[in-house]
Amino acid sequence: MILLVLGLLLVAGGWMGYNYFEHRTLWGNPNTYPPFVTSFGAVNTKTFHSKALGESMTYDVYLPPGYNDPKNASVRYPVVYLLHGAPGGYDDWITVGGANVEMDTLLAQKRLRPMILVMPQGSPWRFASSTEYVDGPLGKWETYISRDLVGEVDASYRTLAARDGRAIAGLSAGGYAAANIGLRHPDEYGVIGSFSGYFTAQAHQPAFGGSRALAASNSPASYLPKLNKKNVPDIYFYVGASDPPYTAENQKFAAQLKSQGIPYDFHVYPGGHTWSLWRDQLPNFLLYASKNLKGG
Repeated sequence: MILLVLGLLLVAGGWMGYNYFEHRTLWGNPNTYPPFVTSFGAVNTKTFHSKALGESMTYDVYLPPGYNDPKNASVRYPVVYLLHGAPGGYDDWITVGGANVEMDTLLAQKRLRPMILVMPQGSPWRFASSTEYVDGPLGKWETYISRDLVGEVDASYRTLAARDGRAIAGLSAGGYAAANIGLRHPDEYGVIGSFSGYFTAQAHQPAFGGSRALAASNSPASYLPKLNKKNVPDIYFYVGASDPPYTAENQKFAAQLKSQGIPYDFHVYPGGHTWSLWRDQLPNFLLYASKNLKGG
């Protein structure tokens, strides 16, 4: 039983996984609020029915300070969708990533505009096989994110319900998914963020059921040449310098974007495949999203 549990804790995504239990233990106490932060956003956990998956799904939503103030009743907000890795859960970006702390801090510093954050569950349960957020043998996870979840959020909150009002981002397997979903649905998302992600799907993963065709059609590195360059979302991505094979994979994708004349913002930071890196760099992406989304 102990070995089984340990095995589950080390479940990997499409490429290399990470020790989820270790990361939650080491990085499970997000940075505390600086003393100058006096206004705080609200984090709520919501459940809704996904038609694509045929079941109820859960997500955390962060509403910025002032969202419920009557004087802001007519204000609409851009939305940033943050996807977790594999293994992982909808609450990771709050309990480990401290996304609410980072947003409140940046808002107190007046460095970005108020935005809604949505952090969905991306698998049947925390330690399930990685769905890669694709439509495949494990279910219609891409449709769940791009249609069901976006529809739920736009219907429930005062969002800027358009391409230039949405960003999608994620870490590791979630970073791959953000790039894949964002590039496959360029009319829905204006900004893409991939943190220590990858851009070539692996057919042997359960999410693809051994289908090379399915993996290729969900590999940004494969279908990038076919895209309309004028309609590609703004792309922001980074990787740790000590994170093989992700480091080389990301550098290769940056070179591919450059060769095709597609604008991008790419960084290699000190660090590995860790929450320490993802949490430290989250503010930079939030600033990028705020600048590039409508009204930013």
